[in-house]
Amino acid sequence: MVEGCHLDVDGLAPKARADAMDIRKEMESGKPSTTTKRRWDNLFRYVLNDGSFPVAPFVMRRPEGLSPIDGTHRMAVLSGLRLIPEANFAAKKLRKPANEQQVWMGKHKDGELPNVQ
Repeated sequence: MVEGCHLDVDGLAPKARADAMDIRKEMESGKPSTTTKRRWDNLFRYVLNDGSFPVAPFVMRRPEGLSPIDGTHRMAVLSGLRLIPEANFAAKKLRKPANEQQVWMGKHKDGELPNVQ
């Protein structure tokens, strides 16, 4: 089911947070892989101009935080955009994307959680 969800990198499960930060660090290094750069640039432009994701990520709520099944690059881009000062958006007549975004919230039929490392 699609629902609104607060997506802050600090609210991600530890592995998901580390994965999103690794993507950001790869971009900040100035030497990202071709695939990471392409995915980042496309998502960055879309979220910058639209304020939302082109497709809602698929996440599961776990005791330790949100765990993206699909959408780590989207989480990384959103967290990177959230670091940019509001004035930079205003200068381009854009709005800073909100942390509240649409996600597909997954859950198992009986409420059990998969064993994720």
